[in-house]
Amino acid sequence: MENKMIRLKKIKYIFILILFIFHSNCLWKQIGNGYTTKAKIPVYGKPDVASQVLFEIPKNSDFLIIEKLSNKETKLTNDWWKIKKDNRVGYIIDKRDYANLIFLPLQKPQFGLVAATSLFLRSEPNVESKAIEKLKTKDIVEILEESPSTISVNGKQGNWMKIKAKSQNIGYVFSPYIVIGDTEEILTTLSDFETKESGWVYVKNKPGYVHQLYNKKLVKINNEQVEEDQFYYVKSRYVTKEGKVFFRVIKQTSKQDDWYSEIETTVLTDCYLPAESVVLSNKFASLYSKIRINDKLENRIFEYLSKDVDYDIDPDITSIETFQWKKNQYYMIATTFKYEEEACIGCFLAESKNIVFVLKEKGNSFETIFQSAGRRSADLEPYANPPRVVINTSPMPEGDDDPGAIDSDTYELKGDKFVFMGRKRN
Repeated sequence: MENKMIRLKKIKYIFILILFIFHSNCLWKQIGNGYTTKAKIPVYGKPDVASQVLFEIPKNSDFLIIEKLSNKETKLTNDWWKIKKDNRVGYIIDKRDYANLIFLPLQKPQFGLVAATSLFLRSEPNVESKAIEKLKTKDIVEILEESPSTISVNGKQGNWMKIKAKSQNIGYVFSPYIVIGDTEEILTTLSDFETKESGWVYVKNKPGYVHQLYNKKLVKINNEQVEEDQFYYVKSRYVTKEGKVFFRVIKQTSKQDDWYSEIETTVLTDCYLPAESVVLSNKFASLYSKIRINDKLENRIFEYLSKDVDYDIDPDITSIETFQWKKNQYYMIATTFKYEEEACIGCFLAESKNIVFVLKEKGNSFETIFQSAGRRSADLEPYANPPRVVINTSPMPEGDDDPGAIDSDTYELKGDKFVFMGRKRN
């Protein structure tokens, strides 16, 4: 009898333990996935930055999303995510600095059609991760999860999607190259279609013909617009029902007689070129340096800046100064914006070399320690003690201030940062 009671007690304890484990798993029900793009993301014991940091998530790591704590529904000052990583549970703050990419299941099924000439399906939501498969133009994929965070990848704005390919491989693609539809049937019936695009192409050899759009169809015409060894701005991507990709390219000049007049634009080129006849890039600087510049250091710098900033810069109007400071190697870059227009006469644009970057060499790459711009110009003083940058700005023409006045802001290198030292009006 006594042995029977002992066995019953053991069964009771085992049953309680099973209930506890089951209950614990229910508490940590997953509602989505997360991924870090920066190193050492702190995980707090409570949804409060003053609470204890339990652990840190390394760069390029995934974790589980358990719950979202919205500041609209609570008294918290920020939105927070309750997460689980390696059987540890805590809270991370919901920031919009791309440190955390949050992937949540879609409310209803969605599908995507590949609009790129080819697109890598990657193991993680970053361009450095392993390529699982190369998707082809007009391949249809199932969208499983999507990150609401809009980010810039090589100068193109979009968000990462977790998808399933026809091969059943699951991975991540970047959204600008995907046309979204509610069903596979809708996407399958798409004939020729056009999507927005931004970037640049280089044409090595002058084509004998180009294409124009008539009645929503591309028609071949003799080429009187496109020259060889030239760069053109990309406005859109056109995909035919056969899966061929074309880019609409433009070249234009503008002028403005005075501040209050309209800008007049003269179109020099506006046509469609097949993808295989051009070299394409999201950013002008990386494309230009690849074609025109033989110096390896300059190529590295322009490739880095193309990924680091969202706008286009012009390597053809750029100066690079180098200096050493406290055993570190630095580079000062004075450059200017690259606009769609080949020229804009009288458009009150900034002078050449009005943007400044200071890069610190870091292994095989760089770190941006200073970035600024003025409406006039920028002066580099790498051999001053300490090194300095002067940003020159003038008031806008339509204001009450004298547009001929120049305000000069001086920055000096203090420690590992450039610090504002004062303004002088000339």
